[in-house]
Formats: sequence, structure tokens, C-alpha cells
Amino acid sequence: MTGFGYKQITKENWIIADRISASFIQSPGPDTINKGEAYLDMILKPILSERVPIEIIKLFEVARGAIAYGYFFYPLFTLGLEQLFRVGEAAITFRYKLLGSNIARHGFKSIIDELFKHKILTEDEKNRWHALRILRNCASHPDNQSIFAPGQVIRSLSLLAEDINRLFDI
Repeated sequence: MTGFGYKQITKENWIIADRISASFIQSPGPDTINKGEAYLDMILKPILSERVPIEIIKLFEVARGAIAYGYFFYPLFTLGLEQLFRVGEAAITFRYKLLGSNIARHGFKSIIDELFKHKILTEDEKNRWHALRILRNCASHPDNQSIFAPGQVIRSLSLLAEDINRLFDI
């Protein structure tokens, strides 16, 4: 452990569960493998529909992979979540392109508003996507290292999977 609040990777500890990650989950027995598998079960539960374009699914799986390895290096939960914000933007942009609109003249905010205008997003969905946009902006232009708790990250993974699936229910 260093002054950062999470472990510094060494040859000796790189495949050992980060003690901070392991402390967040309760499972029977002291076996860290059981705890890691409990995390993994929660992380693998959200699935993107086969209607979601493969390009988006691939991005989602990379973010999910980073989150899964957060058990071994706690900051990867946050990096995976930040990547999920970008996956969300890619999904919204891809869905917008299906409208046949000129993507070059629209930013993330405008795309969300345009999808709402075309009744592809509900008011609640529009608000969630705008919240994700704000989080994406914060993650992409940080002043300091953010750290999110595993529960927050896993819940966000589930919610974003649902929102992406709804985008492509066409």
C-alpha cells in the first residue's frame, strides 16, 4: 500500500486481490477466490442484446473487463466506469447515425436532445443520458484521480446495459 490509498503493483502482488476491493464484499469463508468470483458474478450479469451493434458490444466488454480486474487493482473499477461513460457516448452516437442525420454538426448534448425529439428517448432516459454526458466530461478532463466504490460501478454497469439495450429496441 502506498500513500495513494490503493496498492502499488509489484511482481509479488499483481495477482493478489487488492485488500480494499476484497473488503467491499461479504462471502462465506476467508478464501479471496470466492470473493473475487462473487464480484465477477455481479459484473457478468448485465448483458447487451444481440440487437446492439457489435462495435458497441466490444467497447462494453473492454470496460467490463477493466471493472472485473478491479478486484485485483482497486482503481480499475473507476477506469472501467469512466470507459463505460465513453461506451454510452458511442452507443448514443451510433443510434443517432441510424436516423441518417449529419453527425458532423452535432455534439453529445445535441445528439441526446435530437434522439429525445425523435421520441427514441423518454424524458427520464434523456435526463440519464445527460447525466452520463456530464460524468463523461468530468472523467475525460480530470483535475485529480477519482475513485468509485465497486457497488457504484457495478450498479452503473447494469443501468447502462439496460439503457443501451433500449436504444436498439427497434
